[in-house]
Amino acid sequence: MKKQKKVVILSYYRFPCTHAVLENVFAKELGKKVDMLWFFQGEFSKDKKQRWHNSQVVLSRAVKGNHYLIKFINKLMGWQKLFQLLRFLMSGDINIVLVRDLPFEAFLIAPLRLFFKFKLYYQYSSPLGDMHIGNSEIDNTLIRFWHLFQGHYHNFFVKKVIKTADIIFPITNFFKKTLLVHVAEEKMIPITMGVDEDLLNKDKKEIGFLKKMKEKYFLITYFGTLGFLRNPQFILKVFAEVKKQCPECKLILMGKTAYSWQEKELKLTCSYLGIEKDVIFTGQLDRNDLYDYLYYCDLSLSIIPPHSYYKISSPTKLYESLGNGVPVVANKGIYEQEKVVLESGGGFLVDYEIISLSNAIVEMLNNADLRKEMAKKGRNYVINHYSYRKIAKKILPYFTDCYRKDSGRK
Repeated sequence: MKKQKKVVILSYYRFPCTHAVLENVFAKELGKKVDMLWFFQGEFSKDKKQRWHNSQVVLSRAVKGNHYLIKFINKLMGWQKLFQLLRFLMSGDINIVLVRDLPFEAFLIAPLRLFFKFKLYYQYSSPLGDMHIGNSEIDNTLIRFWHLFQGHYHNFFVKKVIKTADIIFPITNFFKKTLLVHVAEEKMIPITMGVDEDLLNKDKKEIGFLKKMKEKYFLITYFGTLGFLRNPQFILKVFAEVKKQCPECKLILMGKTAYSWQEKELKLTCSYLGIEKDVIFTGQLDRNDLYDYLYYCDLSLSIIPPHSYYKISSPTKLYESLGNGVPVVANKGIYEQEKVVLESGGGFLVDYEIISLSNAIVEMLNNADLRKEMAKKGRNYVINHYSYRKIAKKILPYFTDCYRKDSGRK
């Protein structure tokens, strides 16, 4: 029997990838049907071949640390992945190369299709170029010039890559519509983020201080990045308004800022608003701990600034909140978010405005039956529409059909 060719995936995430990203869909679900090979960087000096869910991983070296110099060194060392890819291509063992949000690497790989006869897929999961430019506009340090360079560099190559790739995976249907001026519609297959049903059903670990706190307070959470592009100061102002109407509540911020000075500034904002004793910063949590924390929360905030680069986004934290049975208060202006909240009935959808959001939060806190009903509706909807299994079923033909066509040529 002829050996099945592999699908190779290049991603900018480090191994092991614990984020709630589409990599999990490919590795866990598609890996059951398709022979997948991942190129990751990781802190391993030996045993370079690993397993991740149902996929094989080939590791390249990375240096531990978060200093700018170390990040630069790891960026240079990341080019090992391209040499590893070339070696596998020369073996004739590759049918598809999927690149996630690495436009320059995809640009270099694209011409190799003429020699090695593979398909190039590009996962366009976020407009990182526009987001870098946005960061340059809010950063007061010299780093803003680096963000500006990265933004224009990224946008230059991504426009070239999406025109030449065989298949584009934009993150939402609305994002697909914005790309129609650059790419033919039949080349674009929108795939949103989703939830891991197995992880949602795991046994929850007891969190002692949250259990005790819940006896006296309502627990509100926001989780995800606290980088200033997301305007977390706005969330603090909303919570300060909520406290005026409902003093018995706490806000749990689960995530980290882009820079240490941003966290200091957020804590100063809490002090200025008089809520420093009611806001809990947990730092970055892995997904297992995150879901344990969510178990104790009464509601979740999916407050996303309606900037152009967020309007097209797939609101992962909204899916995870609803999937864990936590009702949401979300803002309008994010198209996928509007669709999910309205169709699921899992929360309130209001304007991106302090009074509107705070009133919605207070109304939900004051109605336990409503929260319970929304939690049930939201969980059922997300599992039925956004589980990894559902997403994998949708995109599987774009990987298996290639095998059938390849076998037919042979």
